[in-house]
Amino acid sequence: MTAPIDKPRSGIAGAAENRMLIEYDAMIEELRTRLNILSTSLFLLHESSKPEDPKLSRYLKKINREMEKIRQIISNYPKDHK
Repeated sequence: MTAPIDKPRSGIAGAAENRMLIEYDAMIEELRTRLNILSTSLFLLHESSKPEDPKLSRYLKKINREMEKIRQIISNYPKDHK
């Protein structure tokens, strides 16, 4: 059984666990940042595209759906769990 996230362990094992949590937090924040960049890029691409291009519209919708799935996975991880 692992220790709860909000109650860090002490000693070497606790330090390693704390470092891992910090690295995990950094990774989640990087993913959030990259998703925001992708979302903005897709929005701009959509705004600059021809509305009568059904193929492009389908591709953009697929990408947006997949990005939403990633957002949902990430949102299950709270920003501040300490």
